[in-house]
Amino acid sequence: MYSLFLLLISIRAEQERSQNSSQILPTSNPIVWPEIIDDEFLYVTGFTSVVYSKNGVSKLNNTGNEKIPVRKLGYRFGVKIPSEYQNNDRYYPVVIFLHGGKDARAEQIEWWFKAFYSSNQDPYILLFPAKKEWEWSPRKIFDVIEDVQKNMRIDKDRIYLTGLSMGGRGTYIVAAKLPHYFAALMPLSPHHQPYSYLSLASKVSHLPIWMSHGTADKISSYDMASQMAEELKKENAYIKFRTIEGGEHRGWRAIYRSADRINWLLSQTRNTPHNYELRVTSGIGSGYYEAGDVVNISGVNQTQQADLESWSSSNGGQFENPRVQSTKFVMPAGDVEVHFGLDSNQQFKTKN
Repeated sequence: MYSLFLLLISIRAEQERSQNSSQILPTSNPIVWPEIIDDEFLYVTGFTSVVYSKNGVSKLNNTGNEKIPVRKLGYRFGVKIPSEYQNNDRYYPVVIFLHGGKDARAEQIEWWFKAFYSSNQDPYILLFPAKKEWEWSPRKIFDVIEDVQKNMRIDKDRIYLTGLSMGGRGTYIVAAKLPHYFAALMPLSPHHQPYSYLSLASKVSHLPIWMSHGTADKISSYDMASQMAEELKKENAYIKFRTIEGGEHRGWRAIYRSADRINWLLSQTRNTPHNYELRVTSGIGSGYYEAGDVVNISGVNQTQQADLESWSSSNGGQFENPRVQSTKFVMPAGDVEVHFGLDSNQQFKTKN
């Protein structure tokens, strides 16, 4: 019965996604893609010949005589091809990165490509659109995604959106307009101007969100990010908000290089229940699981008084036998840390 329920959710989401897509037909890329080479950077420039109007209608600028403001043109974008892409038939997840500021040079694109953590166990395609305007355009991102899906093997249920500063706010703006395209969001230091993004909370609350912001950021408003986290909580969203005490408008590279952060992102799948984080302190079993999953965990004896040690949890869940070193744990609907030790009921007294 539960499997049927999930199937119905998946079908309904796909129908909504198709309806959303049918409102605006994807624009065809006017140029042929360059050759796809394993483990290389690939650049696609065709959409820079496409003109977009305010209502999102696109047309090919094929006259060559009209001077078109660059803000009206489509995005060029870079693609980092996984190694062994050509040697298998698997479908890959995609991480889309929205840069900050108004524009990005080619060397910046390659620098950010190299900044992201990658894993041979779960390789992904990294996509880097580049704009020449302040705000990110959902319609232009839509065309980029559709073009990549047309030319590469993409797992449509594992498309992730992240960005920093103007790209952080762009993450909310794009996801709000394309609510059924993404599996999870990771906005970093989202910028607060030219208008508040707080009203978008209800439009993205169905997605898992990991957000980070520094309290000493003088460029993007920490207060607005904090308010957004609260608005998302009111919508019962799965929001992980990391406050960096004294943090300024920087520090994003360390986040993108973090295996924990990228693995959390990649653990989420569209049209399925969220995966929550389980941390087993000094033990085995850490990972990302759905609520209700039964996980085998094992702790390490912290003292010589093993008969007095037991398991404790920071956020609920259920232990099959809290008095034994290796047991089963039922995941709660939220992130949780568990610990095996002496008087372990005190371990998380300041975290609850």
